[in-house]
Amino acid sequence: MAKKFGLTPEQKAAKKAAKKQKADNKAVSNLVGPDARGAKVLSDRFFQQGSLGRVDEARPGEVQDILDKSKAFEELYRTQPRSADQQDIVERRKAGLEGYTGAELQAQREAANRETYDAYKQRMGELVSRNASSGFSGPAQAGAQAFLERDLARGLARSEQDLFIRNADEKQRRLGEYSDTISGLESEEYNRRRGSLQDYEGYLNRAREDELTRRQENLDRIAAESAGRVSTYFGGLGIGRANKADAYQRKYGQAYLDTLRYGYDKSVEAAALSGAQTEGPPPINPGGNDTDSSSDGKDDAPAKAPKKKKQAAKQKKYGYKSPSNRLIASDV
Repeated sequence: MAKKFGLTPEQKAAKKAAKKQKADNKAVSNLVGPDARGAKVLSDRFFQQGSLGRVDEARPGEVQDILDKSKAFEELYRTQPRSADQQDIVERRKAGLEGYTGAELQAQREAANRETYDAYKQRMGELVSRNASSGFSGPAQAGAQAFLERDLARGLARSEQDLFIRNADEKQRRLGEYSDTISGLESEEYNRRRGSLQDYEGYLNRAREDELTRRQENLDRIAAESAGRVSTYFGGLGIGRANKADAYQRKYGQAYLDTLRYGYDKSVEAAALSGAQTEGPPPINPGGNDTDSSSDGKDDAPAKAPKKKKQAAKQKKYGYKSPSNRLIASDV
């Protein structure tokens, strides 16, 4: 919003920047001369911005679709709970960590005791048969029966002890199975999550590398355009200066050579400055009648003597001692 009086800070900054740009352009023009405009037109004609083309830096839709799907799988495997079957297996394994249940212990106890009682009954029957055939009775028979009863008690105690040991072993076995089940599930979950994350990371890195490569390609093309513009600009300046030097040489070179050959003459300088082309050497004594065929020998003799002296002095000054030397000097 403009102020009521004066310029706003933005307008002042813009005015200052425009003034600086104008001063910079003038400084460049003073540095490179009047050919700067033509050189700039020439460089812009061949190396405008974007003349080498640009690569699309945007991410293709197909690549973005792959990234979205990979990201969705990663989130699914990271947050998805275990299935109902897996959780049921875990719960059963965990419930069996206390070993055999009461019913299982009772069944095994009854089975072991049954074997012990069967052995006791068999031995007791054999004892009764043996006593009947041999006629043993009384204290001897009672002692034998007491021995079998004590052996029965020891057998029942051993069965109970064996059952306790088997239950302890079963607890260890079930604990190992539970640990293996948990480890297997967690390892599978970890590998699935890790694999999905690595897949997403790989897709993302490849997409970014491709984008960086295309961005670098555009930067290289911009640099090539700048280099071509600068090279063409200064090449144009060189062409302009070479053309001017050639024109200057054509304009003033002949006058300089004539000066070396015949000495300084204002008429030669005037002709060179006016752009006139001199054909052959200028007259040594303009306006003289030394070449007039109508004059007789008496009139020519006095006029030629000063001319020869003047020409000899010029030859001595510029090194024209012979026609060959004159040709060599004219090539300088």
